Amino acid sequence: MITNYKQDEKFSRVYYEILQKDGVIDQISKRIAELNDHAHDETIEVHQPELQKVGIDALVFTVSVSDGSSDKFSADYKFLRKGDPNQATVEILSNVERKVPGWISGKRMDYVVYVHMADGKVVIAPYRELEEAWERTEKEWEEEYKTFEAQTGYGNGKRAYHTRCIKIPYDVLFAAMRLDLAQHTLDFKPSQSLLNLLKSFKIKTRIEKTPNEKAAELAAYEAFARRKELHE
Repeated sequence: MITNYKQDEKFSRVYYEILQKDGVIDQISKRIAELNDHAHDETIEVHQPELQKVGIDALVFTVSVSDGSSDKFSADYKFLRKGDPNQATVEILSNVERKVPGWISGKRMDYVVYVHMADGKVVIAPYRELEEAWERTEKEWEEEYKTFEAQTGYGNGKRAYHTRCIKIPYDVLFAAMRLDLAQHTLDFKPSQSLLNLLKSFKIKTRIEKTPNEKAAELAAYEAFARRKELHE
């Protein structure tokens, strides 16, 4: 699988805007407020594209109706077009070649929000509990569930690289976090606008690659194939 981050970032913004228009983002903000004992507070969520480089897509602000006190929570959205809606994808390494840790380790965020768009399902995972659960059970989960690598093509002649991830069932994940999965899950009906975008995604994301980009991707794939042979 090859991911182009520029296209991915572009479509993440579009997904966010559609879900915001459909009222789904507001539902997520309210649930985050409820999880933090702010059920009766006013909430507003602000998309923060300038913070995406540090893994934050949006900030949820709550304001108390009674005393005017406020709070703030950061969220990293994972917009998922396909795949099992009962599994969470966790990034172990963001760059396999350079051994750069993935977002599961050492990030400053409050929530990871998984949005299974075609299935109309949202799972809100508190980041700190998620990170601690991973630290406790990393070896066990890597033995139980298969890891996989995905090639990332930057474009503009930059060298491609690989990320390493693992898929873990939500019920297993939340049991390790000692949290109630149902309280952190939302269901919604995908709008026709969202379904149309998902259907046309492959057409919209075709990218014409330069010879240098094709050579870089080939070199990265060959390196990936050599690593795979060593592990087999």
